[in-house]
Amino acid sequence: MVAALLVGLGAFVGGVARYAVSIAFRAQDAAFPWHTFAVNAIGCLAAGIAVGALSGKPEAIQWHLFIVTGVLGGLTTFSAFGLETVSLIKGGNMLGATAYVAATLAAGFAGVYAGLKLAGA
Repeated sequence: MVAALLVGLGAFVGGVARYAVSIAFRAQDAAFPWHTFAVNAIGCLAAGIAVGALSGKPEAIQWHLFIVTGVLGGLTTFSAFGLETVSLIKGGNMLGATAYVAATLAAGFAGVYAGLKLAGA
């Protein structure tokens, strides 16, 4: 129960932060989605810092749940994608990392396209 509350509270913080970034970039050039780029880049940097700082510290699991799963999950799931890809590469599974990146991008684009078609858009 505590874990779910930590993740939920973190997701709230991350979601509000994502909204704040989108507001801050609202007046920017619409030709490039700077707000999404910013949260993805910031989220990946923060995920690397958090996982590196918390690594090997069993007492830090609650901070991991709050920061990595909650805050960064609410801010962007791209940070999880980045962490998982780097983990595959560091584990020597370059083929798996390449397949994961390609499959994630293909499934994401196909899902958006299919969803728009299903919705009649």
